[in-house]
Amino acid sequence: AESSARTGMGGTGDYVGVAFHGFATSHIDALCHIVVEGRLFNGWDASEVRSTGAAKDSIEVARDGIVGRGVLLDVPRLRGVPWLEPGEAIGPDELSRAEAAAGLRVGPGDVLLVSTGRDARRVEHGPWDAQTGGLAGLSPRCIPWLDERGVAVLGCDGVSDPLPASSIEGWPLPIHQCCLVGMGVHLLDNLALAELASACAERNRWEFFFVVAPLRIPGGTGSPVNPIAIF
Repeated sequence: AESSARTGMGGTGDYVGVAFHGFATSHIDALCHIVVEGRLFNGWDASEVRSTGAAKDSIEVARDGIVGRGVLLDVPRLRGVPWLEPGEAIGPDELSRAEAAAGLRVGPGDVLLVSTGRDARRVEHGPWDAQTGGLAGLSPRCIPWLDERGVAVLGCDGVSDPLPASSIEGWPLPIHQCCLVGMGVHLLDNLALAELASACAERNRWEFFFVVAPLRIPGGTGSPVNPIAIF
């Protein structure tokens, strides 16, 4: 910030620029963020994304915001541990057991948030480079489960995919590849879920009204976000 005040009234201002994709900033991925075999969601050619922005599948489809039922599945709580270690994968059976423990069923149109305890691990061990040090996430075996449930948006305190990247040839980030390109499911990455998990546990309530409003970035491949859960 800078100030031009010398005498009388002054003012301050900022310029904010964010490279939000990656492993640090809470953000939403537009459907054009990932390309598989030269194609975007709905079969559009990757050439629809240019230096001037995405002509198809941009974040503008969410220009009026996303609202709906949010559900948090707290996997460390289910396992009885403070956090999952980097690289650990959550299976579909655990998602089912976590929803049963929460007394609900994930259904069509839900915003599903999955906690791996990343915040708690950071408090204990300090920050780490997620790209080299890894993150916990969902096994590719969860993809049919997500499709069966009809999830509209998937969020995680990591990037949903476990890191290091998958050993499946051609599919380094299968959750990203299948959700964004194959299923049309937007992803929320690097969410701060510790406070939400505490609020859910305190109330023994794991569903809430969820609101997220991406920036209106013409042709954007995503947006930084500050989602809100309302009980």
